Amino acid sequence: MKNKKRAQNPNCPNFCDDVIITDKISKPRIKRKQRPNWLQLPYDVTINIFRKLGAVEILLNARKVCKAWHNICKEPFLWIVTSMHHDVDYGKFEPAHLDLICMAAVDRSQGQLLDVSIEFLATRTVMNYIAQRSSQLSRLRLVNCHYYLDRHTWNKFLERVPLLEELSLKFSGMPGEAIEDASRHCPMLTTIKIRVYDKGCHPCLDVVLAAAMGMTQLRHLQLSGYVILRRHLEAIISSGCTHLESLDLTGCFSARDIISLSLREKCIAQIENIRFPADWMGKFMGEADWSEMED
Repeated sequence: MKNKKRAQNPNCPNFCDDVIITDKISKPRIKRKQRPNWLQLPYDVTINIFRKLGAVEILLNARKVCKAWHNICKEPFLWIVTSMHHDVDYGKFEPAHLDLICMAAVDRSQGQLLDVSIEFLATRTVMNYIAQRSSQLSRLRLVNCHYYLDRHTWNKFLERVPLLEELSLKFSGMPGEAIEDASRHCPMLTTIKIRVYDKGCHPCLDVVLAAAMGMTQLRHLQLSGYVILRRHLEAIISSGCTHLESLDLTGCFSARDIISLSLREKCIAQIENIRFPADWMGKFMGEADWSEMED
């Protein structure tokens, strides 16, 4: 039984006989917020959320949440756009285990894979598996994939994806040879994005430009991290690349007096949408707009 005692107030003698103070102090009730029911989300919203997670996160965690999510993860529509990115701590897994996870994601697309982004995981096994089962692939993004990807594997891959329209290489090795090989095997390429390590002197830029200017379907070219010289822009102009609609060099570097006013005017007259290394557009030096590659 709780201890009870009379309140003492010498100034108010009648008050002490009527008031009882207890040791227990009542706490105000806090109304808890109702948690959202994720199972009531519209189907298309759930699909969009899953695509933000990436293939590894979906197969290891999301599909185990409930039966409804498990069934959604079996839908080929979910895997048309697949991302094998860095949000998972890959150090916890053996390389062979990660290969199996990536291959499982390809299998779930049932041959409908159109868009794939791969970070660190472009091993020979994974690239060959994608090529054999995804002949309709139209968009490929590789990030930090120079550790495993060799030129022989790259050529074998390109031979099996002739419908490729967009190629993005970010901090991935052999960009010169990669574009040169892509120009031979993928005649439908319309967009190329390349980002190399900042402020490096990359002789492969000549190879990249020579191969890119030879692509009759190429419409958009974005380069970042290269040191742009006058001869590079002159090569683009002299190639007669009338098909090129946009050239983005804002992530590259050049001396202020390298691009003369006359050369700039020639580029603007020939290319509808061009951005020079000095056109920062409010960005920090050396940073191009790679938001489209992060989707």
